[in-house]
Amino acid sequence: MIFRCSLKKWKTRKNSGIVNLIIKDIPDGFDKFEDKPLIVNFNQMAQASAKIKNIEQLANGDHEVILITGKDSKRVLINVGPKLKEMEEIRVKFEINKKEQQRLMNMITKSQRNKAFAVIEDMGNSIGYEKEEMKEALVMRFAEVSEHGRISLSDCSKKAAIDFIDFAIRLGYELGVEWKENPRNRLDSLDRWLRMCLDKKICAVSTKPGKNYYIDNSGEIVHVHHGNNIGMGRNRQKIDDSELEKICLSAEYHYIAHKMGWESFKKKYHVYAIVYP
Repeated sequence: MIFRCSLKKWKTRKNSGIVNLIIKDIPDGFDKFEDKPLIVNFNQMAQASAKIKNIEQLANGDHEVILITGKDSKRVLINVGPKLKEMEEIRVKFEINKKEQQRLMNMITKSQRNKAFAVIEDMGNSIGYEKEEMKEALVMRFAEVSEHGRISLSDCSKKAAIDFIDFAIRLGYELGVEWKENPRNRLDSLDRWLRMCLDKKICAVSTKPGKNYYIDNSGEIVHVHHGNNIGMGRNRQKIDDSELEKICLSAEYHYIAHKMGWESFKKKYHVYAIVYP
């Protein structure tokens, strides 16, 4: 999008800049550039990355657009800012930075970040670590065992965040962490939770781990329930169930599943069986 405007003011900061543009006739479709990473060309004299901070209609009907420019803008603004400000009118071109937009779309979400820190806090409280200490320990261990290497929870990818939360909850179960909230709600999908339960012998409904996690043998007795009927008279010890759907349940919930019937149980407890392994 190309439009004409005037430069009201500009200033540089340590890692960015601020540009105030005055637009008399704001073009149709201008709002599509809000909340998008932009490449802004100023009068074919300079180019900088930027993002719209605010659009405000003034009393005379003009619009003031405030841009926050990126790290690459400081020298650009110092070099051409005074010249642009002297001009009565300048020509500005907005383009969406597709590469940066893709990166932002793949970046960890606020919800994921909150869930990750909730897991970290629960683990720290149970183990006796400060929150920052627990985060650093988990990030370092995750870097050792994952394909993502060392990550930052401020700007890692969504995939890395998903895998980190999964890793931390699995480790938390191994360390006997007491969760403030149902850990399945902190994972990105129910399928991931059901697989974790089968891997770690955790009841998918009660969220309690099996006896193997406790020295005093006080954990749940867990069973693998088959969503597919194996059938009467078949030897359950010899049958190949690798293609059958399964779910890990405590003895109590396994009994309830048989008593209620599998379809009713699934609806009541919002679970299902998956093909495993």
